Amino acid sequence: MNTEQERRQFRKRLVDLSNVELMRWLFLVNLTVKVETELLAFHALFDSEATLEPAPDTSQLAGIQLLIASEMKKRSNASAKAKRKLLPIEGEEHNYANHAQANGN
Repeated sequence: MNTEQERRQFRKRLVDLSNVELMRWLFLVNLTVKVETELLAFHALFDSEATLEPAPDTSQLAGIQLLIASEMKKRSNASAKAKRKLLPIEGEEHNYANHAQANGN
């Protein structure tokens, strides 16, 4: 996912996933990042010439994590907005108008 077009295509695939599938992918990517981190630590302990610079795959995993997390946040925000929209109950419009007039609005 080095180019903008690859990221765009990946985002399109994320949109098509269900919430359960999206959570599974996030779990797997997070697990992969943990494994990569442990491998880097292992190499640093036992290989005197090892450097702690992340491998190219590690940076790609971080990008995938961010894309999945942003998709989940977008869905969560959309869900929260839908829940906040209240349907007016019959006769309440009048009460809102009276309340607005009483408060000087």
